[in-house]
Amino acid sequence: MNKYFTRRDQSYQISPAIRSKIIFSKHDVLHNPPFNKMDLVSCRNMLIYMDSEIQIKVLTSIHFALNEKGYLLLGNSENIGVLDKNFEEISSKWKIYRNLKPGRIFNKYNNDLWKIGTKPVDAKTLGKNDKVFDKMTKSINAMLMEDLGVVCAYVDENFEIIQASGKLKKYIDFPEEGFTNNLIKVLPDELGIPLNALIRKLSKEENIESTERVVKLLQDNVLKEIKLVVKELKLGSIYRKSYLILFFEQKGTELEDVGQNLAPSVFAKTAEVVELKEALTETRENLQSTIEELETTNEVMQATNEELMASNEELQSTNEELQSLNEELHTVNAELQEKNTQLLESNSDIENLMKNVNIGTILS
Repeated sequence: MNKYFTRRDQSYQISPAIRSKIIFSKHDVLHNPPFNKMDLVSCRNMLIYMDSEIQIKVLTSIHFALNEKGYLLLGNSENIGVLDKNFEEISSKWKIYRNLKPGRIFNKYNNDLWKIGTKPVDAKTLGKNDKVFDKMTKSINAMLMEDLGVVCAYVDENFEIIQASGKLKKYIDFPEEGFTNNLIKVLPDELGIPLNALIRKLSKEENIESTERVVKLLQDNVLKEIKLVVKELKLGSIYRKSYLILFFEQKGTELEDVGQNLAPSVFAKTAEVVELKEALTETRENLQSTIEELETTNEVMQATNEELMASNEELQSTNEELQSLNEELHTVNAELQEKNTQLLESNSDIENLMKNVNIGTILS
């Protein structure tokens, strides 16, 4: 605990040195390209919710991702099925398997974009293929954005980056410790504060479809004017709210040409200070609401945990009773077999007696 954790009030937090080496991300095992050169994949209690065909898709994708002698962990009720020749069972109890073949088996049941085609495609087929058309559209958009110097990003209602196009890296700055996918947190204040205000304005006012603002950003002794445009996207049930953010870099001015005293005066704006205070107030309110929700959720989880522990004890007790009944059934079965053997021997003796004795016999 002292070596790997830091005490925070009544709880513990993982050491930043360890947390900075871990990346959390979402991955769709059915549609996203598989990872590569993995030493360990834990896929516990997920396959039981899928039918056999989808299980094969997932397992072949995992097998492609694993290194030779890499380990796979499954749930207690799961198995590797038709891929048993590619894995060595290390523990049948804990469902631990080791990859024997680094053959890189592609998922032949999957038709996703990462699958490599083997036949040439003619122009007619190319026009009818929606996936290829989508790739062409993305390529055209990328070329246009490159020529116009536009950067765009898609974020959800919590400012988490869903997708980005263009050279977004020139505006963002990831923290030295840890990792975050929050766009507001990785942008400099000159961009993050007005962007936060634009998104809040767009979410509160229903009559407007987009908001925009021109801000100034100082980078490498160059004063840049950047136009921010925010538009709400309708992505159906995938995301409750999502936004498209465009960065238009209009012009840049060398500070040596206009004097070094321009930089401090550019960013000392009352409006930005007011927006910062409003954003801070809203963040505090959201934090308090989140804390209350977490406390309520924690109480519910504790109650659920107690119920699960009680149910587990009842199941253990029931299991012991079943084992006891099973032993009694084995004992009764053995006694019945013994009685059956004695009955067969008695019948055999009577049959032999009746066949070999030529004397009339009356049994009553």
